[in-house]
Amino acid sequence: MSRLVVPEVASALAAKTRSGQLSAEQRDALWRLFRVDLTRQYRVLQLADAVWERATQLLFRYTLRAADALHLASALTASGLAAQPLEFWTADERQALAAREEGLAVEFLA
Repeated sequence: MSRLVVPEVASALAAKTRSGQLSAEQRDALWRLFRVDLTRQYRVLQLADAVWERATQLLFRYTLRAADALHLASALTASGLAAQPLEFWTADERQALAAREEGLAVEFLA
């Protein structure tokens, strides 16, 4: 994962709390769980120059938001370094399509 995931998850949880889909207590519990999972289950990548460049290339090929392209570029970089295939998780249809086109296995979160 790229470091962008931290503010992205915070933003999503805050939005769901503001809309009434989550209580403050639920938001806080999910945030704690995310932080534990982040340190125990995931490798967080710094955004090296090559990732920024790859994200730019993805933006010219697919209809993506800048942050989504950065996440995808990070995943593509990580998949090239991984000993086993990685699964890309997203709830964004355009990002899922681009990830599949780039050869990643995708778990679509509806």
